[in-house]
Amino acid sequence: MASTYTSNSGIEKPGIGDQSGEWGTTINTNMDILDRATNGVGAITLSGTTHTLTTTDGALSDGQYKVLVLGGSPSGTNTITIAPNDQDKLYFVVNSSGQTATFTQGDGANVSVVNGDTKIIYADGAGSGAVVTEFASEVDALEGITAGTVAASKAVIVDANKDIASFRHITLTGELDAGSLDVSGDADIDGTLEADAMTLNGTAITATATLSTGISNTNVPVFTSGVADDDFLRVAGTSIEGRSASEVLSDIGGQASLTFGIANTNAVKVDSGSVADDEYARFTANGLESRSTSEVLSDIGASAVAGSSSIVTTGALNSGSITSGFGAIDNGASAITTTGAVSGGTITGSTSVKTPLIEYTDGDDAITIANGGGTTFAQTAAIPAITGLASINSGQIGGSRNKIINGAMEINQRGTAAVAADGAMISDRWKEIEAGGGNMTCQVVADAPASFRNSIKAIASTADDCSQAADEYRILHRIEGNNVVDLYYGNSGAKTTTLSFWVKSSLTGNFPVGLENSASNRTHVKQYTINSADTWEKKSVTFVGDETGTWLITNGVGLMVNFVLGAGSNYTGTIDSWQGSRLYRGSSSVQFMATVNATYFVTGVQLEVGSTATDFEYRSFGEELALCQRYLYKSQGTHAFTAHGLGSVFAANQVDFITRYPVTMRAIPTISKSGTIYGATGDRGEAISSMADAGGSTTTSFVRITLAASDFTIGECLVINNVNDAAAFIQFEAEL
Repeated sequence: MASTYTSNSGIEKPGIGDQSGEWGTTINTNMDILDRATNGVGAITLSGTTHTLTTTDGALSDGQYKVLVLGGSPSGTNTITIAPNDQDKLYFVVNSSGQTATFTQGDGANVSVVNGDTKIIYADGAGSGAVVTEFASEVDALEGITAGTVAASKAVIVDANKDIASFRHITLTGELDAGSLDVSGDADIDGTLEADAMTLNGTAITATATLSTGISNTNVPVFTSGVADDDFLRVAGTSIEGRSASEVLSDIGGQASLTFGIANTNAVKVDSGSVADDEYARFTANGLESRSTSEVLSDIGASAVAGSSSIVTTGALNSGSITSGFGAIDNGASAITTTGAVSGGTITGSTSVKTPLIEYTDGDDAITIANGGGTTFAQTAAIPAITGLASINSGQIGGSRNKIINGAMEINQRGTAAVAADGAMISDRWKEIEAGGGNMTCQVVADAPASFRNSIKAIASTADDCSQAADEYRILHRIEGNNVVDLYYGNSGAKTTTLSFWVKSSLTGNFPVGLENSASNRTHVKQYTINSADTWEKKSVTFVGDETGTWLITNGVGLMVNFVLGAGSNYTGTIDSWQGSRLYRGSSSVQFMATVNATYFVTGVQLEVGSTATDFEYRSFGEELALCQRYLYKSQGTHAFTAHGLGSVFAANQVDFITRYPVTMRAIPTISKSGTIYGATGDRGEAISSMADAGGSTTTSFVRITLAASDFTIGECLVINNVNDAAAFIQFEAEL
C-alpha cells in the first residue's frame, strides 16, 4: 500500500506493511514537520516582488513554519503565494522586510502586512478561489503601544501611576464618580450641571442676591444664532440678534455711501423765484435757475432751424423728413446710412455708393458699377450678361463648393459592415485610424438628421483613456492634392476654409476636429461643443489658411480632415492656430474612447472656401459615385454568372484581358478579386489564383490572370466570369 500525506502539513502516512526497515527516516522527517508546524520560526528571505511559500508532501519546506519572519531586500510590495492552494494554513507573520507583503492563495481576498507589523493570517485552502483573511486583528491593536498614551486604533494600557494621556470625546451615559475632577482645558456641558458647591477663580458661588440692576432672571435675554464679530445688537422681544453694518443700514433705510441724490454737504437750491413750466435748469454758483428755450439757444450759441438754413452734423438724423428746398446736407467725413430707398435727386461726385439693393424703377439712365473697366446695366427688359464676377459663395460658378467626397456617406462600394482595425476603410473615402489599448468599431448606418440618409457610427467597444502618449483614434478623410490647388496653402494669401457637419454623440462637451498636411508636420485643431446627448446638432468651424509648410498639389494626399475621438499626450497641444507638429486635440477635449460603449455619429460633412458655412451641397448620386470611382472601382454584377470581360490565353495558365475604367483613376490601381471567378471557354474552366496589372494606365487596366491549372491552348479566347457566386467581384483600388 502506497504512502499518503496529511492535507495541510504534508506529513507522510506510510501504508500498512510498507517501508520495512525505513520507518526511522520517515518518522524523523514527520517529527521535524510537526515541530515546524507547532513551534517553528522560519526566516523567509524576500527579493523582487514575488515569493512562493510552499508546503511539500513528506519533506521539509518553508510553508510548514508556524511563525514567518519576513526579511531580505524586496524591490517593492512583495506578493507571497501560499501553495498549494488546497491546504488550510494558519501563520503568525512578522514583517521586517522593509516593504509591504501581500499574502494570497487564490483569486479571493488577500491580506497585506505592512513593514514592522505583526499579524495572524488564515488561508482557507479553497482552491483557485481561496481566501486569505486576518485571523486576529487584535494583535495590531496591542502591537507597539506605550503605557499611559492613547494612540489611534490601539488598545489602552495605564502606566505605573494609572495615568492615561490624550483621551478625547469621552461619552458617559452614567455617573462620573471621582474624589476630584481637574479639567485643564475647556469643558463643554450640554446638559444640566448640578453641584453642591461651586467656586469660580477662588470665589464661592452662593445663592442669587436680590436683583438691583440689570435684567431679572425671569426675563433672561437670549442671543440668537449667527452673532459675529463687529455685529450690532437688535432686541427682538426677549431675544437679541446680531446685525451686520449692511443689515443695520437696511433696517433704518440708510445708505452706506452716496449712490444717488446730492450729498448733504453740497445741497442744491433753486436760485430763482421765476421758475415756469417747460423751462430748462442751469447750474449757478448757488443752485439752479430756470431758462426758457430762447435763453438756452442764446446760452449755447445756437439759432432756431429756418426753412432754408443748412444743418451741419457729424451724428445721425434719426427721425423727421428732409423736404424740397431744405438745402445742402454737409456730413463731412461721416457716412450717410439708410435702410430705405433713395427715391429722388442725383448722387454725384466720385464717392462710392454701398447698398444691399439698388432699385431702379423709372427713367432712361443706365446704372454703372465700377469693377475694373466698369460694368453697365442698361434699362432693358433683362440684364443680358454679368462680367467681371469671378465666383459665387467663394466657389466656381456652376462648380463644386464641397472639397469632401461622399460627405453624406451615400456611396458604399465596400459595403456597410462594421470595421475595427487601424487603416480600415469604413466607406468610400472614409477611413478608421486607431492605435492604443482600446478598440473602436465604425460602420455606415441609416441614422441621420433630416435631409440625409446615412452616417458613420463609431462605438468605443473597448474603453481606452488614452493614458499612453501614442494613443490615437480618428475618423479620417483624405483629399487629393489636385483638388486643393485653389486653397493656395503654403503661400502668402492662403485661403480661409469652413468645415461644417452634422454630429450626434452619447457624450457632451468639447470635441476636436482638425486639418493636417501629408507630412503630418502642419496641423490645425479646432473644438466644437456637443450640447445635448444623443441629439443631432449642426456644427461649423473656420480655419485660416496656412501660409507656411509643404502642401502637395499633385495626385498624392493634399489635405487630411480628422474627426478625433481620442489621443494621448503626444498629440495634445495648442489649438486654434497652425502648429508645426502632429496635434489632434486640446487639453480640454473630450476623451470619447474612455467611456465604454459610447457612440458618435457624423454626416453631412462639407469643407468649402470662405468663412461662412453654406447649406450642404448635394451632388447627384451618379456624380458622387464617379468621384469615388477615381479611388475605387469594382467590377461586380448582380447574378451568379457575371462576365467581367474577354481574355486571350498567351501561356498555358495565363490570360490577359483589358478593362476600361468608368473614370480616370488617381493612379495605376492595385487589382484583387473576391469570390469564385473562372477563366472559361466552351465547357472548360479553371479557377483564377491571382491577378495583377501588366502594363495598364489610369484609364485602362491590362489585367494578367494566372489560372490554377494549365489546360488551355495559347491563343484561345476565355470569358472571365463568376461561377455560381453573385457576390464575387474584381476590385481596382487607387486609394490615397
